[in-house]
Amino acid sequence: MKLPLIVAGLALLLAGPSAAGDDAARFERFVWQVAPLCATAPSTHCFDAAFAYADGNGDGTLSLADLQRTQRELRAWSSLYWEELPASERAAIALGLFVVDTVGLERLFASYDTDGDGRLTRAELQADIVLDERPLGEVVMDPEAVNWGNLRGRLGAMAALVLPQLGR
Repeated sequence: MKLPLIVAGLALLLAGPSAAGDDAARFERFVWQVAPLCATAPSTHCFDAAFAYADGNGDGTLSLADLQRTQRELRAWSSLYWEELPASERAAIALGLFVVDTVGLERLFASYDTDGDGRLTRAELQADIVLDERPLGEVVMDPEAVNWGNLRGRLGAMAALVLPQLGR
């Protein structure tokens, strides 16, 4: 089972014991659907699939609750499959969750919610990256496609820890 590192970037709470199985199963279906897409298809398709997955009510925007649910599902799934994941993917998931926990999901959400309406649009969420016809992994590695300065601002003190890992 291969979860692209970039999909782990979607990772965004703690799973309750009764819901953990359902959460893991839902995320598992998402992984099987989106992993091949994100590895080969244009980054816009990968982003659209991830956004649609996180958009719990299908209204075309993401609420903080949508992201909390997605994070909870990722935690449940990664806990269930932790030993099966390659070390690089375990490290990426752990780092992503650590950053979100340390910075705070609410703070990250607010930094992208530029109009302050409590909902993230596709445009708001894409503020720091220019997606194109290349797979998402290639786009993220292109220094011209990511606004690393804005990303540093969103991460605050955590940027010094995280961005060197990304080669920036």
